[in-house]
Amino acid sequence: MYATRADMEALYGADDVALWATRSREDGPSETSIEGALNDSAGFIDTHLASRYKLPLRAPAPVLQRPCIDIAVYYLANTASRATEDIRQRYEDAVSLLKRLANGTATLGLDTDGDGAAESASRVISVSGPERQMTRETLREL
Repeated sequence: MYATRADMEALYGADDVALWATRSREDGPSETSIEGALNDSAGFIDTHLASRYKLPLRAPAPVLQRPCIDIAVYYLANTASRATEDIRQRYEDAVSLLKRLANGTATLGLDTDGDGAAESASRVISVSGPERQMTRETLREL
């Protein structure tokens, strides 16, 4: 998981989180719905990262905390019929970041030198060798 309820409350406040997690006035906020939204959000993030990174990441990527929270808030608010234009925009911004991470135009900012951060799953092939000995020019000379 990339974020916790405490992270969500630190970013948006406990009152707003409770409001988004409340389905009806009688029920009150649901801890399971918050955890479920955060888990669903992490799964959504993983579907984007899987094309480029070996999962699970061996070190947390701080850049993923905010998108995880914003996607979870979008899920919660839509379920509780409390979605706003601001929530939708933050969700779309999070998805945009994930797309950029997936296609390589943005990075997680993790150290990839083997100390346990992230391993790229992209398949780049590099070939090198000595200069060609036989070319059209050298064969003409024979």
